[in-house]
Amino acid sequence: MRGATLFFAFSCLYRQTNAIYNPLREYAGSTFFDRWSYYGDVDNTTWGNVTYLDQPSALQKSLTFVNGAGNAVVRVDNTTTILPATLVHRESIRLTSQDAYGVGSLIIIDAVHIPYGCSVWPAFWTYGLQEEWPLAGEIDIIEAINGMNNNQIALHTKQGCFQAQNVVQTGRTIEHDCSTPRGCIVAETKDNSFGPGFAQAGGGVYATQIADSGIFFWFWSRNDIPENIRSATSASQIDTIPWGIPTAAYPAVSCNMTEFFPPQTLVLLTTLCGVWAGVPGIYASTCQTPTRSCLFLELINLPERNFSVDSDNNIDSDVSTSADNVWSESKFGIADIVVALILTVKPSIIYESVITRALHSFSGLHISNAAIAPGFNQSIACMVAAVGVGHVVASRSGPASRPAIFAMNLTWALLGFLTCISPKELGLGSATLLMSTLNHTAFSLALYLKDPSLLGLGRRAKGKKANLSMSDKKRKQQGEVYPIFAKKVKKDDTEPATSNPKASASTDAVDNVEIPPLSLKEFAELLDFTVVESEEEIKTRFDRIAKALLHEFRLVVRKPDGKETEFDFLEAEFYLQIESIHEDPFTHGSEEQKVSGRWYFHRAPRRSEDSHRSLTSTTAYRSGSRKGMDLTLGGQPLHSSSKYFGAEGTTTEASKDELPKPTRQLQRGGVLIRSLRRLGAGGKIISGPSLLVDEILSVSGAPSIEDLVENKWERNTSAFLSPEGNPPTCLFLKAIDPTTRKTSPKIYFSPRIGLDLSHPGTTGPSALPLHPRIRFLTKKYRFFVHPDQLVANGRGQTFLGILESCIEQGSDYDAALKKQSLNGQIVRLSGIKSATAAKYLADYVGGRKAGVKAVEEFIGPKGKGVSSSPATYLRMMGALSRLQD
Repeated sequence: MRGATLFFAFSCLYRQTNAIYNPLREYAGSTFFDRWSYYGDVDNTTWGNVTYLDQPSALQKSLTFVNGAGNAVVRVDNTTTILPATLVHRESIRLTSQDAYGVGSLIIIDAVHIPYGCSVWPAFWTYGLQEEWPLAGEIDIIEAINGMNNNQIALHTKQGCFQAQNVVQTGRTIEHDCSTPRGCIVAETKDNSFGPGFAQAGGGVYATQIADSGIFFWFWSRNDIPENIRSATSASQIDTIPWGIPTAAYPAVSCNMTEFFPPQTLVLLTTLCGVWAGVPGIYASTCQTPTRSCLFLELINLPERNFSVDSDNNIDSDVSTSADNVWSESKFGIADIVVALILTVKPSIIYESVITRALHSFSGLHISNAAIAPGFNQSIACMVAAVGVGHVVASRSGPASRPAIFAMNLTWALLGFLTCISPKELGLGSATLLMSTLNHTAFSLALYLKDPSLLGLGRRAKGKKANLSMSDKKRKQQGEVYPIFAKKVKKDDTEPATSNPKASASTDAVDNVEIPPLSLKEFAELLDFTVVESEEEIKTRFDRIAKALLHEFRLVVRKPDGKETEFDFLEAEFYLQIESIHEDPFTHGSEEQKVSGRWYFHRAPRRSEDSHRSLTSTTAYRSGSRKGMDLTLGGQPLHSSSKYFGAEGTTTEASKDELPKPTRQLQRGGVLIRSLRRLGAGGKIISGPSLLVDEILSVSGAPSIEDLVENKWERNTSAFLSPEGNPPTCLFLKAIDPTTRKTSPKIYFSPRIGLDLSHPGTTGPSALPLHPRIRFLTKKYRFFVHPDQLVANGRGQTFLGILESCIEQGSDYDAALKKQSLNGQIVRLSGIKSATAAKYLADYVGGRKAGVKAVEEFIGPKGKGVSSSPATYLRMMGALSRLQD
């Protein structure tokens, strides 16, 4: 596009997705920044670790400029080293257009370079000014984080706007409801739409059409830009007909564009970390940095992070993605260790060196006699060695270690100098000490010259108190940040953009991501869902809890004689109901599930006329083959109110029957433990909830669940041991010594076992929004390892989990289902016979071919027991999978 960076046109004619647009406004070249406002405040919308500069500061510090090629460049400061602080803010830019664009507009941005990499969160989006977010709508045109390779598109609205089912688009729909916290998302399927692929291709063009007929998005890499855009001038008309199928389509049939999207202002920004890119679990799964900390990376010098938007399609030569400018202080520490060795073996080499004698002649300070006090020499050697080791270890943390190293060396130098100038008759100073003082002084000076901020004199980013009163994007309440997750999450990194409509196991779950194991305290905090406020954060927590159970913890039964029997977790399912946030209708309706971190044995169900909720008995436990045991997911994680608990965070005064008051009107859930493997000879596998409960009863020596809970456990149902004491017989979680487990098994995930659509209140897929029983039936909330050993139950579900893991990320899903090698892969991983695997695959593909209409066959009484037949179940899931295409 000649002479254009951001190009905006006004529609004089439009029909459905196609229209001819006349030019309205152009942002380009030397005048690019003329009609933009600079934010001039901290990031108080997504809580990133940045301060957005005002225009004078941005120009002075060259964070916005037009380069020699005529390209507008919008940068993040990558030269300042910022010391750790309560609020860590690096300088960045946020631009807001002074003009607004409503229905009938076409927005085109030609970008040469978009920031990417660990800690980075760039975005180009729009929002309406008339009302508080999201009442006036928001359109996310470009947005991704960290190591993602695909752009994500989204709309945010008040309730009532949805993306229609079965739209014609090339992208993959992740969420249909635009009123959810993360919006209705479509993932771009082209790997060069963001990240290194975008940069290597020389950038590309994004187009957004806002019309009465809907909102539509396109993306083209540099070599694929349509001719009518490539050759356009500021006077050219634009016809959208040649562009073909859009990346994302939001037809007005399910969202009135005039109602939900009044005139929109444009926003271009880059933030760092924050409530999406910086959430520890999300960051760890999208970035493999040594510290696994977004905040730590943000403290040190960043690689070049900038937006560069094109003029005349020239690649911006100023763009750099060089490695972080991190340097080490370890060499000085090694020198200290060498000195310590010399002092131990032959101290005279130092005491009587040429430099020492020269300093003696200059200062008159005496030369120490190595032979007089060998014990003193050894003490000095130990001290110097300790300082050296401290240098080496601290330097591994990079620039964040400089303040401590600088303070240590400066203190040594000052104390040494004061000692050397003390009265000579005291005999405290020596030429050797003076030499050491000068060495540490020189090193302190070198540190300061490298980083003047060590004395508080260097330039630092200024932070301001966040202001939540602004009418702006995504209102965020500043809440407590937990060790693992922030209170708010923007989007779920476990569903990154790929061209595979059923993303592979490595993208949807925290599978084999190398992240530090959780402590029992951290794990207990994760089970408390009190502050969770979005479905995507729930999924992220489910992933992390599952990884902890399957990789990091064991289940232990302890008997009165002290004997312990340990089990590995092999399979678990997640159920959680939080009002208005995660309405999983398959969750048990037990009051016992409102408190997290307890063992809950399933109670008998009660009939519920409401298809959105389940009811559970308050008395009888389930018996026979219907038994089951959950680890509860609820509110405040009180371990128990029994006499055995007096530690902090528990109660000893309360009645045994007292439950803490829920923080929400409805919040309850649990992790159903489905399969275990007993440690020891033979490695017995217990598969199935009822058999698992029987095993716990047998090992505990209890004839029934009532006897186990009331007598053996003395009603202490906590999953965690108390330092104040525990019942003689108890069931608890135990962290695995990581040195004893060399490898962690691959985690697979699938829909849960035993669920169907038979409730008479379930509505069909044509009714919007989708009935929660349809939505949650397909959720991949079952996590398992060693699928070849789980053959007793859920063969259809296990088949689906293995199938998804075998399809290569980025491939065409239906084409991948036809590959001849697929059956062999499934057989190898599952252990089922080749003919059975082929039959299962045919049933699933048959359901996909039948399409969404076939779902009606499984709703109501005719859907009862579908899950017990792999063939029927897989046909149903194949049909339901079309809802996700």
